[in-house]
Amino acid sequence: MKNKLTYHNDFAYQTDIGKIRIKNEDQATILTNSSGDILMIIADGMGGHNKGDYASKLAIDILSEEFKKKEKGFISIFIAKLWLQHVVSDANKFVYNTAEKTESCKGMGTTLVAVLIHKNNMVVLNVGDSRAYLYHNDKLERLSEDQSYVDYLKRSGQISESEAEKRKDKNVLLNALGIYPSISFNSRLLKYRDEPILLCSDGLFNNLKEKDIIDIIKKRMSAKETTKELINAANKNGGSDNIAVAYFIRSHHD
Repeated sequence: MKNKLTYHNDFAYQTDIGKIRIKNEDQATILTNSSGDILMIIADGMGGHNKGDYASKLAIDILSEEFKKKEKGFISIFIAKLWLQHVVSDANKFVYNTAEKTESCKGMGTTLVAVLIHKNNMVVLNVGDSRAYLYHNDKLERLSEDQSYVDYLKRSGQISESEAEKRKDKNVLLNALGIYPSISFNSRLLKYRDEPILLCSDGLFNNLKEKDIIDIIKKRMSAKETTKELINAANKNGGSDNIAVAYFIRSHHD
């Protein structure tokens, strides 16, 4: 009988209110099924008093519930990608319709970043400015693309990286889930070679430089300790927003 490749997964996720906000509107989760597929999600609610926390919870709950129905996994990474795009579109419709029907929820929305790992491939999907990173050779590679005004200016060569850092309007989003009846998102299909993966909301990367994030990951702690230390470091640097972190490490043996 052929040996089946078995994976050892270590993962953790956590959110924190930060030092300034009065409410935590960030959500995070990591789910796995019996086929070994992994779904990581972070959502950063927006709309302030307009139920940003509710929007992010709805988005995460919908994706989680749908993933639970995929207990037996996906036939291929292409099917997995179509599934994720479809579920995110459904979540968008649901959040949008809820906001339209409920006065107190008008204008609510959420960022969303999701990574779906299927064997040696992954799908990365994002709406808004929550991020996905891959850690490889002591470097962080960003897998997602911020859908923000400042990132657009940077990508189109109108401002430099250092100018972008100093901009007061860097939290102005060009896109979010639940804001419009239909949604546009970035989605990519990539090879996955067992590198650690980090998902986070802007509360982390606005308070911690990439170099500092790398220094923490380099310590090779457990996923839980890494997650905790990243949040503590962001809070020490000001904790200017809610912070969400999801961290995944995979190793395998025959």
